[in-house]
Amino acid sequence: METIAFSLWGNRISPVFESSSQLHIVGLEYSRIIRQKTVSLHGLSRMSVIEALPQNGVDTLICGAITNVYARMIEAQGIEVIGFISGESRDVLRAYLSGTITVNFSMPGCARRRRRRRRGNNKI
Repeated sequence: METIAFSLWGNRISPVFESSSQLHIVGLEYSRIIRQKTVSLHGLSRMSVIEALPQNGVDTLICGAITNVYARMIEAQGIEVIGFISGESRDVLRAYLSGTITVNFSMPGCARRRRRRRRGNNKI
């Protein structure tokens, strides 16, 4: 099973990870959604948010802009970060499943800064 977290502001990917109001966590098996839950981030420190990712079994975080410091902290826990993504969460999930997320949902002007890193890989 694969678990993906989306940092959200309303129903959209939050433009900035550090401003996210909630995490939408989706469990996938063979590209089918088998579980979903939403975690409110109101009142949590960024460290608590980062700690919530592995506590919820997250393998991949999809977010908007994210600082290198937070991205590296998350990646150090073995979680892939796909940053600089924008759009409605359901559309972004469909694009992730079809392998077109970075083609169709990269934030405007961020194509060169976009990150897609695998666990343990520090290349940008």
